[in-house]
Amino acid sequence: MSNSFEILMNQLGMPAEMRQAPALSQADIERVVVHKISKVWEFHFVFSNILPIEIFLELKKGLSEEFSKTGNKAVFEIKALSQEFSNQLLQAYYREAFSEGACASQGFKSLYQNLQVRAEGNRLFIEGSEAIDKEHFKKNHLPNLAKQLEKFGFPTFNCQVEKNDVLTQEQEEAFHAENEQIVQAANEEALRAMEQLEQMAPPPAEDKPAFDFQAKKAAAKPKLDKAEITPMIEVTTEENRLVFEGVVFDVEQKVTRTGRVLINFKMTDYTSSFSMQKWVKNEEEAQKFDLIKKNSWLRVRGNVEMNNFTRDLTMNVQDVQEVVQ
Repeated sequence: MSNSFEILMNQLGMPAEMRQAPALSQADIERVVVHKISKVWEFHFVFSNILPIEIFLELKKGLSEEFSKTGNKAVFEIKALSQEFSNQLLQAYYREAFSEGACASQGFKSLYQNLQVRAEGNRLFIEGSEAIDKEHFKKNHLPNLAKQLEKFGFPTFNCQVEKNDVLTQEQEEAFHAENEQIVQAANEEALRAMEQLEQMAPPPAEDKPAFDFQAKKAAAKPKLDKAEITPMIEVTTEENRLVFEGVVFDVEQKVTRTGRVLINFKMTDYTSSFSMQKWVKNEEEAQKFDLIKKNSWLRVRGNVEMNNFTRDLTMNVQDVQEVVQ
């Protein structure tokens, strides 16, 4: 253990039994970068091996608590001279990767954190249901997971999804069983309720002049790419202008006596689920929303209100956009 690292251990008050652990015998502080504006102290440690998870967590806790006393924040990365590890250690660090930073986003974390992983050379196999095998996750999240594990001292992994049909079936059965209790479909035989629901629906959009091409183009392709997405589990009351992203697992259309079409569908982001409804003025216009179908991954924006008939929170959808997989 270098002098500088020993001084840091004294400052953090690390337990004596941990400071004497073989994993810290050759510990050293390679460098420290101080970010004055953000008040972040960035430590780069060198250890002979990847730390046992309990020592890593104690070090993380000690740095966080000690530096917060002076209004600063401490973060750290690890270089392990030997990158040998057991599958048990890998599994523990894999779960830890979702505790903060880029991997802590609710949708990614809820789907991936508790999965089983194994390493074969530089490939990290993540076993799960079909729900994890989405291009969105593989392109935007798995590279961040690899970087986070590298900061723990692991080699640079190429993360790969491994679908398990048994897990897929179990997840689908559990999910649908739960949602049958939570989400109640509108009563198909209650024509009177449908007519009252239509009265509460937003009025039909007036036709734009024929020359207003740009406005129609903007309406057809809502700008949702950069919108802030709200995890469904966070929404427990009526709110306006929210954006959800998730997969459609149920959809149906109803035509009222006046010819208007109500598209009822249900979505989940795997943190929770929501009923959605989209009103259109006729069946011809409804064809423009054929992207609303089972297993499609959508981004929707609208107002969340209490449905008077199902007594569930329901989103009245204003904009719909497909997320390309």
